[in-house]
Amino acid sequence: MRKGVLISCLLLMVVFVISFSAPAQEKLLIADYLEEALTPLLDFFQNLGYSAVSLSSPLPPIEDLKNDQYRKELALQGNLLLILYERDSLLFAELIDLSLQKEIMALVRKKEDREELVQGIKTKLTQIWNIKPETRIIFPREERGQCFLVTSDLSGKKQNILHVTELGSIEDLSVSPDAQHIGFIMNHGYRKALYLLHLKNRQLSLLTPWEWNDSSFSFAEKERKILFVSEGETEKGIFTMNMDGSSRTILLSKDNPVDSPSLSSDGRQLIYCELVNGQWQLKIKDMWSEKEWVVDFPGHIFQPVFSHDEKNILFIGETNGIQDLYSYQIAEQNFTRLTIDNFPKAHPSPSSDGRWIVFRAQKEHKNWDIFLFDRSRKLTHRLTSSLAQEGNPVFFPYPTH
Repeated sequence: MRKGVLISCLLLMVVFVISFSAPAQEKLLIADYLEEALTPLLDFFQNLGYSAVSLSSPLPPIEDLKNDQYRKELALQGNLLLILYERDSLLFAELIDLSLQKEIMALVRKKEDREELVQGIKTKLTQIWNIKPETRIIFPREERGQCFLVTSDLSGKKQNILHVTELGSIEDLSVSPDAQHIGFIMNHGYRKALYLLHLKNRQLSLLTPWEWNDSSFSFAEKERKILFVSEGETEKGIFTMNMDGSSRTILLSKDNPVDSPSLSSDGRQLIYCELVNGQWQLKIKDMWSEKEWVVDFPGHIFQPVFSHDEKNILFIGETNGIQDLYSYQIAEQNFTRLTIDNFPKAHPSPSSDGRWIVFRAQKEHKNWDIFLFDRSRKLTHRLTSSLAQEGNPVFFPYPTH
């Protein structure tokens, strides 16, 4: 499997490489002397099939980790050893194949360039192992009083836990266009609030007070703002605010209940649902001309979202108590029914290439699982099958490692 040795020397970076294919289901040992610098890399290694295990505290002297005999002892515990440390105002990262006693990679960066070190590790290993970016899905899973944020590939076989909380149920999940943040609603049983998870450092931020009972989190790409529904203190309707929770502004005041607002990438079109005379209607508003119209549909419309090219609107339509996945062609003003299986469904989300639509459905009584609709083959396949409850799934905005 080892086919060659690549040696590359750059300013402030020295790389020694032995090229081989990344094996699956192996153990990565971690010696992190940089105080959790590895956190942004955990998902990267988990997606490759490695289980990450930190060496017992206190960590041994770094010199011991460079000793061949000590590495042979570590080889009984794991397959790879990742060492992160600082010396003389420089940051070092070394990855060792313990079975071969070979150095796979060594990187050096300035002390202030910690993020560049992390990105450098991912870039070099992607090249070494010939890793291709994957289309990935994220969804909440509720089980035994805990709620997990889970990422998955399209097969459902590579699932990793991104975040765990006991604060409440996670709803209305959304990923920022730059894939750096995940926003969602935390449902505490009787009140809701907006939260933002920063993927680089796993920091969770509360953006709005619980007493406002906010819902329907989404990102407004053009202005880098957050879009949401709120009962507010004095006004009800659709609001925007900055990524840090500041500058809360009413976008559209409504007395009726509204749900699932979404703005097009250029900020021109706003789509949302409004409950009018007992029926959930899909409304489209041109934010430039202020013109608004109702989409004519013989039933309820739930959770509308723009397609990848924003020429269509995907939604869950309910007629005569039967729910299915639909696509509305905005220019032609007509519908296409995509599924005809009549199971309860919710929260469609398109992939960045437009081929896939992920949604959740209740195929068994009271149990929600994740499903994928393949638009090219017009087939639906199941992504999850468990006793846990899966929440609304969304695609990452572009393939990731």
